Amino acid sequence: MSEEFKPVGGFFQDAPEEKEKNWSFLGAVDDWPTINTIGDWIKFRSKPEAQDSARNTRFDCVSISAAGQVEKRLNQMMEEDPAVRPVLEMLGLLGADGKADVSERYPAKGSGTIPGRGNSQHNVYEFFRKNGIVGEKMWPSNLEMSDEEFYSPLTPEILALGKKFLEYFTFEYKDVGESNDNLREALKRSPLALVVGGAYLGDEQGALLYRNNGTPSYNHQLQGVRQDRDVEIFSEKIPVIHKIEDSYEPFDKDYAGTYPFAFAKIIRLTLKKKVPMLYKKIGQPAICFKHWSEDALIAFADGSIAGGDLFKSLFGVVNYSDLPRQDVEEWPFPIKYNLTTTGQLTNLE
Repeated sequence: MSEEFKPVGGFFQDAPEEKEKNWSFLGAVDDWPTINTIGDWIKFRSKPEAQDSARNTRFDCVSISAAGQVEKRLNQMMEEDPAVRPVLEMLGLLGADGKADVSERYPAKGSGTIPGRGNSQHNVYEFFRKNGIVGEKMWPSNLEMSDEEFYSPLTPEILALGKKFLEYFTFEYKDVGESNDNLREALKRSPLALVVGGAYLGDEQGALLYRNNGTPSYNHQLQGVRQDRDVEIFSEKIPVIHKIEDSYEPFDKDYAGTYPFAFAKIIRLTLKKKVPMLYKKIGQPAICFKHWSEDALIAFADGSIAGGDLFKSLFGVVNYSDLPRQDVEEWPFPIKYNLTTTGQLTNLE
């Protein structure tokens, strides 16, 4: 086995002047509400993202793990609130499997990731907070891209799409303590970002070694997705096991609670405004949307103002295509109501 080690990851610490500018510096973890009572984010995972290929080392682990935190939270939000999915569809944030699929290339370039070195948390999380998020299909990448392709300049159109995300969602982040108890409580509020010391062990398996010698050289960010307590392994009870999602294979890793994690971060995403899902029956002109509490549709109908003008006035769009729409063979629910005008005005003075 070769003893040659090469650095992996792409994390470097925030400069002191950057740390002071972080959106929510330190503070108690329970300042934020509990949104996942069992602290298990595995069911909300999208497909893991690989950081490296045989051709390239991206050094974008901070962007990958931060994007993974966002994906898990968006997947949870879709499960809890059906109004979230139409917004993500409109913004191009859903993958072919219907789960959130966030572009890691977008923050990697926009936040100033340095090929061959990496980036700081401040740069990546502040970029998300100020410039929003875009879907993988809107700014795609693949492992065969050269660094020049991967880190090509962001277009005005893609930056505008990221800002559009911020019209519908807020993005915040917070540093949390790294004790096992703190991390367990943090997982009830968000998927975790954690930093480890990593090196590539140059043997035939291409294994990764994460140092645990008490003074690790922190250089790689990954995600914490669950913490298990009192786990029986080979007749031995392990007090704490951290379930980790990495950007290096194997993507799923287990860490004992004695591992010295650092620079833990959580995020908070909240929906600011909702978008109705529109339905149009193929071959018919009517546009409908679902009643908020009944299994019934509301149709835009002509009165003293055309139904299309009424719709555009209510939702502030020029075209129906500016909002998510499903063209259906049959209405998913009966049309029970019309949204129309009568042409009669009440004296409002």
